[in-house]
Amino acid sequence: MADTSEQAYLRNDFIKEELPRIEVEGVNVDEVYVNEIVKRISRKGIILDIGTGNAHVPIKVVKRSRELEIVAIDLSKPSVRIAKENSIPFENIHILRADGHNLPFKDFSFDEVVVRLAPHSIREVYRVLKHGGWYIHRACGTWNCWKEIREIFGERALPYATAG
Repeated sequence: MADTSEQAYLRNDFIKEELPRIEVEGVNVDEVYVNEIVKRISRKGIILDIGTGNAHVPIKVVKRSRELEIVAIDLSKPSVRIAKENSIPFENIHILRADGHNLPFKDFSFDEVVVRLAPHSIREVYRVLKHGGWYIHRACGTWNCWKEIREIFGERALPYATAG
């Protein structure tokens, strides 16, 4: 099902306004995910965020490390429009409409590739990730292919964020 503008704006409003007011029991998985992203990237690294949605993850990341560059992609036109609006204050976040199965980037372009609940090609991630770079993957359902990811990336892949 295609993402409509109404759905995208409702999701954006929920993430920005309602989600912060929800009390989290146990581990705040989004917070752990953002912490892992920041912890594993060099101070002036470049990150690819596949399936960025409204860009709330890149925004949280650059607020903690302003010298990073983040290229955030999504296939949904409404989501890309919202992500661009949300990231206006951050010149180091670059929003593009692109497909996670056919990444429009040169080989070995990124220090870190992060994916949160978005369909994508592991082969493409491997192609665009620099040697020694990190692949941080948070997925569920049909997109969770952890066995294959672990075989390709070894210890440089992090699964669905875990509490440490």
